[in-house]
Amino acid sequence: MKEEKADISSSYAEKPRNDIYSEDHLRLKVRTMAFKYVTKADGSKQDFDKEKIIKTVLRVGGGEVDRNTAEKIADEIEERSYEGISTKKILEMLFDEYLKPYKTIIPFRNNLRKSISLLRSKPDFEIYIQLLLEQLGYTITPNCICQGKCVEHEIDVIARKGTETILVEIKHHKNHHTPTDLDVCRNTRAVFEDLVDGYKDGKNALPITSAMIVGNTKFTRHAERYSNCRGIELLAWYDLESIIEKKKFYPITLLKGLDKKENHRLIKENIITLRQLVETDANQLAKKLELEHEIVENWISKSKQILFD
Repeated sequence: MKEEKADISSSYAEKPRNDIYSEDHLRLKVRTMAFKYVTKADGSKQDFDKEKIIKTVLRVGGGEVDRNTAEKIADEIEERSYEGISTKKILEMLFDEYLKPYKTIIPFRNNLRKSISLLRSKPDFEIYIQLLLEQLGYTITPNCICQGKCVEHEIDVIARKGTETILVEIKHHKNHHTPTDLDVCRNTRAVFEDLVDGYKDGKNALPITSAMIVGNTKFTRHAERYSNCRGIELLAWYDLESIIEKKKFYPITLLKGLDKKENHRLIKENIITLRQLVETDANQLAKKLELEHEIVENWISKSKQILFD
């Protein structure tokens, strides 16, 4: 496949403009490739985005794949893709054919997006996001009741950093293909305004400066347009994924071999991230969970490979 590309390049250099590989022909080919679309799991269509493949290769490659190699892999997948190809098929090609030689820890970990969706909305995902905000340098006040001008509001998180005091709404979808819609954004804005007015009237002591919504899925276009207009910061899935990968702040659901009951028992012991798991004494944790020491030690060993290899 790469040799064919080389032949095209050399043929174009040697042959006249009316040749099959003329400049106009190549421009047409580029335009055609640019408008290729893919079919997502929910049936919707979107433009083929080679940069997403490159980012996935670099992320999963764990430092063993450089940018040049990632671009070559993305080029080959683009050439092999056809109009309307499913994102599932693209990922199958990527993992089954291209990434096997590079990532030894893949067998130990689940898909990150699926892992986040496996967390319970309350309390798991809320606690996880609270911990992540702390990693980003915020001081947090979780799960508080705040008086607005009109009524009281239950707030997921108040996050503070410097002169910022941010109202944070946390939205979790079990189905990670379900987008967060406009109503969530409108409700958040209404709460924000009521709390700001309540502060002005002396009904609360929160000088809130802005609002943020953190979710494990994307936002609808209407939600994005409204939030941009009304000054609400959106932390959607791809933003969240980038932060998690950069910080290696993985949830325990990322680790293969844990069943739902074990996940819940670990979270009950205040262990919701792999980082917390590797910092735990294996003997003590095994006793608390009433499990064999070897089982817990195996979890910790695999977690260390994901985090530090």
